[in-house]
Amino acid sequence: MQQTLGVGKGSASLDDIHHSDLVFVVGQNPGTNHPRMLSALEQTKRNGGQVVAVNPLPEAGLIRFKNPQKARGVIGRGTAIADQFLQIRPGGDLALFKALNLLLLEAEDANPGTVLDHEFIQANTSGFAEFAERAHEITWDEVRTATGLTREEIKQVRDRVLASKSIIVCWAMGLTQQKHGVPTIREVVNFLLLRGNIGKPGAGTCPVRGHSNVQGDRTMGIWERMPQGFLDALEREFGFTPPTEHGWDSVDSIRAMRDGRAKFFLGVAGNFVRAAPDSEITEQAMRRCRLTAHISTKLTAAKPR
Repeated sequence: MQQTLGVGKGSASLDDIHHSDLVFVVGQNPGTNHPRMLSALEQTKRNGGQVVAVNPLPEAGLIRFKNPQKARGVIGRGTAIADQFLQIRPGGDLALFKALNLLLLEAEDANPGTVLDHEFIQANTSGFAEFAERAHEITWDEVRTATGLTREEIKQVRDRVLASKSIIVCWAMGLTQQKHGVPTIREVVNFLLLRGNIGKPGAGTCPVRGHSNVQGDRTMGIWERMPQGFLDALEREFGFTPPTEHGWDSVDSIRAMRDGRAKFFLGVAGNFVRAAPDSEITEQAMRRCRLTAHISTKLTAAKPR
C-alpha cells in the first residue's frame, strides 16, 4: 500500500463500510477472529449493499449472522451476509484480482467510456497503459488452476462490480502472510483504482489488522526503518538526536538469530514462534540465542528452552 497509494493505512472508515454498495471480505474469518466486523457488514446489508466473501473455507457468520445485541438476532433468522461466496484455493487471490481486472478492461473495450473512471485514472494514477498491457497476459487456464473458480463465478463478481458505484476491499492475513502477499495487495489496489474507488464515500482499502497498534506504532515512531524526515522532526521537537541506524523487521530478525548475528530475543505478548509463517525455522533460530525473555500475562506453549 505504501508503494501504490503512498500510505500504509486503510482509506475506508466504518461509516464507509455501512454505506458501501459492495464490500469484498477476502482472506479473513470475521466470525472467528473479529466478530464485531459482522455487525458492520450487517449494517451494509440493511442499507442495501452487497458482500462478496472470498476464502478457502466457508464461515457460518458470513453466511448468516445472528446479532446477539439485536432482538432480530435472538428470535429471528438473522441476516444473510455473503451474497456470493468464492471458495478459492489457498494463495489464489492474486489470480482472482488479475482476472477481475482483465474482465473490467475487456468490458471497457466493449463499451468505451462506460466502465473505467478515466478522469480519475488520468488525474490520480500513473502507468495505466503498461498495467493494461500486462493484464492481458494472464490466461483463464492459469486462473482456473490458481483459484479453483470457474470463469462464470468470476464473471458474476464482475457484474456486481459493474453495478456498484462504491466498492471496499477488506482483507486480513490470508492475503498478506503468503508468498505472493505484496503483488496481491498491489493488484487489489489496481482493482480499486480502475473505477475510482479510492477517496470517495463508501469506497477504499480496508486492511483488518486486529488492533490500532499495528498501524499506530509507525505513526508514533516504532519502526525499524524510520524515514530520516521523521527522525529530524523528532530531534527538533524533543531536543535530542535519535539513533539513525536501521534495525531488523521480523523476517530479518529470524535470519539474524539463525545466522548468529543476534544473541538476545525479547518478546512482548503473543507467541513469536507460532505467529511466524515458518514456525519450525523460527524455533530453530531462537534456540541459537544466548538468552530469550518473554513478557506476557499468561504462559504460551512451544517457547524455546
